[in-house]
Amino acid sequence: MCSKLKTSLQYSQPDFYHFSEDSVDLAGYVNKWLIGNNKKNLTCADICCGCGIVGMEMLKESHSISKIDFYDFEKQFHYFWKENRDKFLLKCKKEQASFILKDFKEINGEYDLIVSNPPYFVDEHSRRPSNINRQNCRMMALQDFTTFYKQVESLLSKDGHAFILSRIDVLEFLPKELKVLKEIELEGGSIFHLAKRD
Repeated sequence: MCSKLKTSLQYSQPDFYHFSEDSVDLAGYVNKWLIGNNKKNLTCADICCGCGIVGMEMLKESHSISKIDFYDFEKQFHYFWKENRDKFLLKCKKEQASFILKDFKEINGEYDLIVSNPPYFVDEHSRRPSNINRQNCRMMALQDFTTFYKQVESLLSKDGHAFILSRIDVLEFLPKELKVLKEIELEGGSIFHLAKRD
């Protein structure tokens, strides 16, 4: 499936990382939600963005986003992100997109919309790949899952929404200030639609 997507979408990506259909599914679902809810002029963060597939797929199709910050702590992703931005985004859309080299724990600010396809596997419960870059893309320490969702909550604006792709049940990691509005099951995981509690 990845090779088919790579051929059809032609995104630039490193040898150690290959996006899958779930990234495109996440972007497609969020875009439909934005249209269905008549959302406009939103600030967006794509956290753990990798080479930018989710955010760029959203930005290409959506007129709801005024600005999107792409965050990743892997320096080598910037080259691929820039190549993808230059290839797939119109000039006016390029100006709305920024790559920020930063770990999710260090992000500040406030966003109306957060999307993320973070590492899926719990480091302590999984066999580590030999490639350290692949390991960083696929795994997070157990305590970092809790930290990740606390950070999502702190970055969301009062009426903001987050859409997170996960293969694990996020409920055990959510801070009490966040609630799951909907879970959308996919072949390899689920999209969790999150918002702040009232």
